[in-house]
Amino acid sequence: MYESPMPELMHTVIDNHFGTRIDGRIYDITGDVTDQYEWEPWANMLREPGRRARIERDCINFGAIYQDEEE
Repeated sequence: MYESPMPELMHTVIDNHFGTRIDGRIYDITGDVTDQYEWEPWANMLREPGRRARIERDCINFGAIYQDEEE
């Protein structure tokens, strides 16, 4: 039985770029970007909750704060 590799979410500190490590290589939507950035595991952000919150707010949620328009 074939077991698929366990992917790992990766992040670049300077560029705020995200990729996925699969079998030792890192990919984004453009393809293999292993050697184009200095990567670190996104799980490392668990140790820095303030920095992680800023990245989630500004880069993942694009800085938007969504509220009901009826409020």
